[in-house]
Amino acid sequence: MGKTISVDVPHKLGAAEAERRVRNGFGAVQDKLGDKLSAVDIIWGQGRADLTVTAMGQTLRGGLEFLPEVVRVTIDLPWLLAAIGETITNKIARKTEEVLRLPPPKI
Repeated sequence: MGKTISVDVPHKLGAAEAERRVRNGFGAVQDKLGDKLSAVDIIWGQGRADLTVTAMGQTLRGGLEFLPEVVRVTIDLPWLLAAIGETITNKIARKTEEVLRLPPPKI
């Protein structure tokens, strides 16, 4: 049986700025992890992103919700990866925090 994990990553950026930073930083994260991922599909919506990621022969589905003070990351893990759900949650939270700390672009 699979497992749904959720983590809130706090920030003080406001929802729109948090979304902008995650959108801009997602490519760098993908480049960094590209050899471990066989497919990544992101559908950006109003205040959210829906993700489908295939890694190690397993497909993960989830989403990011951009709220004024947190980015809520939710992932549905297949049963094979459910046992390492906490490790996956921690990695996702760290990567999201890294992207949110990126400086705003110079205008």
